[in-house]
Amino acid sequence: MVYLLSFLPEKRLHHLIVSIPLFPNILKSFLSASLCFGKFVHLKMRTLFFYIVLSALFFPAYGQEKQEKEMRISPEDVPEKALEFIDSLHLDNKIKWYFEEDLNSVSIEAKTKHKKKRYSIEFDTLGNIQDVEIQLSWEELPETTQNTICAYLSAVFSDFRIKKIQLHYEGSVQALIDQLKSNKPVDGVIIKYEIVLKGKEEDRFWKWYEYTFLENGKHEKRSLIIFRNTDNLEY
Repeated sequence: MVYLLSFLPEKRLHHLIVSIPLFPNILKSFLSASLCFGKFVHLKMRTLFFYIVLSALFFPAYGQEKQEKEMRISPEDVPEKALEFIDSLHLDNKIKWYFEEDLNSVSIEAKTKHKKKRYSIEFDTLGNIQDVEIQLSWEELPETTQNTICAYLSAVFSDFRIKKIQLHYEGSVQALIDQLKSNKPVDGVIIKYEIVLKGKEEDRFWKWYEYTFLENGKHEKRSLIIFRNTDNLEY
């Protein structure tokens, strides 16, 4: 495929590259600017395209962005199925309900504190359970998982600071209820870890990211967190 694309005229090749959302914005900006000057500096278009294709293949998760907006809602605005799920857990403290919107979806979220831990339980707009997240400390992760995650992040960043860790559960309604009531491993429940951090890469600027890791510490997904000063966020 790369070989065939190498025969495209440079302007057509440029248009193809900058139209693909997977490619980093910095590369798109470089390509657009260089076309205005009529040539590339020390780099031909076809050579650049080859390396961009390779980077897109090997680092596909790096182009994702995360931007959330939350708004408090009353229990009267919450679907009955979501209320029933929460009631079945017999949680200790008051539940705060939120309508949450990000770049790709909307959801309803219940937040509370139970047994000295912060819980976030997410539903779709019909009240179907999506996942449960429980805030943890780094020390609560299994040691082998810590080592795997730490090795991965150390290879990605020159420096990083972990700000929040959440235990992430996915599964059927009954499996999640059993998991939360027993606090022991239950068949059918998928365990992941979500980590919010700020880190420095080659550009030496601090940026905020959300990472998802599997139970064994293997990296699954990364999203760049976008903050907007105009948003009225509630956490």
